[in-house]
Amino acid sequence: MGVKGRRLRRWRGAVNRLRGRRLVNTVVAAVAAVAAVVNERRRRADRSRLEEVAEVVVVGIDGNAVVAVKAGGRGVMMGITEVGEGVGSIPLMMTSTSEGEGEGEGGRGAGVGGWSRAAFLRVVSGGVVAAERVGASGLGGGVLRFGVLTDCQYADVDTPAGSKRLYRRSPQKLADAIAHCNAMGDLEFLLHLGDAVDRGERSYDVVRPIFRSSVVPVHHVAGNHDYEIASHLKAQVPMLLGMPAAHYRIERGGWRLLMLDGNAVSTFAWPEGSVERREAEGMMAASSGRLAGYNGAMGAKQLEWLRVELESAREAGVRCLLCCHYPVWPVDGHVLWDAEAVVEVLRPWRGVVAAWFNGHNHAGNYAVRDGIHFLNFKGMVEEESNSYARVECYADRIEVTGFGREVSRVLRIGAGG
Repeated sequence: MGVKGRRLRRWRGAVNRLRGRRLVNTVVAAVAAVAAVVNERRRRADRSRLEEVAEVVVVGIDGNAVVAVKAGGRGVMMGITEVGEGVGSIPLMMTSTSEGEGEGEGGRGAGVGGWSRAAFLRVVSGGVVAAERVGASGLGGGVLRFGVLTDCQYADVDTPAGSKRLYRRSPQKLADAIAHCNAMGDLEFLLHLGDAVDRGERSYDVVRPIFRSSVVPVHHVAGNHDYEIASHLKAQVPMLLGMPAAHYRIERGGWRLLMLDGNAVSTFAWPEGSVERREAEGMMAASSGRLAGYNGAMGAKQLEWLRVELESAREAGVRCLLCCHYPVWPVDGHVLWDAEAVVEVLRPWRGVVAAWFNGHNHAGNYAVRDGIHFLNFKGMVEEESNSYARVECYADRIEVTGFGREVSRVLRIGAGG
């Protein structure tokens, strides 16, 4: 039997031993998360940083076990231990995808995949601590670091009387924020939460090269102002922002980001005379002024997609961050038209959904409900000072480090509300 065959047999044997422990989904999710990190680093030919970032600890589905996965330049390895066995206890199973010697099971062998057994045990014991913090939710995730920007909202126009929107300052603010994020050196990607431009297709010619200056991918959701372009060009907005679709998902570092489209039902995202636009105009007319024309809705079809994604995330043992241009909570003049329906969909998913991130309300906002944090990041376009953030997601918390006008805070996962 060749090397690949022996390795496959070891993995099959490990999975079979795990079936009675209800950990198969957790193992698959953990290995997939680490593999994604390794593949991304290899794609960038950044092998020197593999050991630094590719480490994931995931809590077992049964609430009393830990799956620890660590990856580096030579491969991926995995260990499983029981909460309560004590720090430094021997994992029940240890294996690796690498070719190196020392691969083994039941804690045997001098090392795994190029790491010493002692080093790997520290990873597993770290998982025990994480398990005690997270509790019985059965969900975990790796450490994920990224930057957040929103409402750059550039246009070559004057600031209106009484407004603090400095449209012409936005390109420099955006460039400064991205340069700072580039210098951090450990971010996986950047998020821009909508309104890259204020109006006009030519505004995209200014901001798109600045977004491309990021050394990591930039993921967008579209905002209402992104559609303030010629009617026949509105369908091109996702392409202009480099989005694969109007709503989509991202899987990174053991986390699932659901990038939501709050413009699906709106008066501005569709060409004049279209069926979709007429339906949205009818909804506004029937609302007796309750629905604001600068907001929109996700709609029933996308809400069903969201439900399916959340169920899938729970089965896979991963946590979710929901990203949209529009807030849904707390209620203010900027919320989605169907905010109440969205909040109702999210209500049962405490522990699966860690947070909802949005822009749109340039003043920012924050609240927690049903154990889910709702954070409205402040708009970059306002005032002379900049506004953006660094976000670090851990198994038990999300740390937000604000720059400029953005507020720093720690969001305890599952707490409050």
